[in-house]
Amino acid sequence: MNNGAARGRNGGTQPVLTHLIGVGPEREFTAARQLTNAPVMWLCSVESLPVFYDHPPPPDPSILLVDGDLPSEELIALLDQFVALGSTKPIILQITNPQIRLVVSIMQRGVLDVLAKPYTLARLNSALDEILTQPARRPP
Repeated sequence: MNNGAARGRNGGTQPVLTHLIGVGPEREFTAARQLTNAPVMWLCSVESLPVFYDHPPPPDPSILLVDGDLPSEELIALLDQFVALGSTKPIILQITNPQIRLVVSIMQRGVLDVLAKPYTLARLNSALDEILTQPARRPP
């Protein structure tokens, strides 16, 4: 992971804490719950995207870790709904046995990374580091 610094709006470097929010069953986020140090810390999980939208907005910046173990059509519909609602939150998808065509389709819908389950904390940190160190991918 990076050193917890991200470029501020003024071009300077300042510490920024990013929250990771799981979307799906709590039991699916074992590795993510281990994130207890900056720059990314586990915040909570919510059961589904509709539940996520029914709650007050999470603190910014934040990244969503979505559990994608759904039939392909449901997963695509879920991501399309997310985009239609105008969300700008970065998404990482975790899924068991991701098929290439599905991965391509979900990446076209704005998912920034796909983690094949089970994954390690190191792999999750790598995905988060990539998002945080590339300005175009950094959470708003």
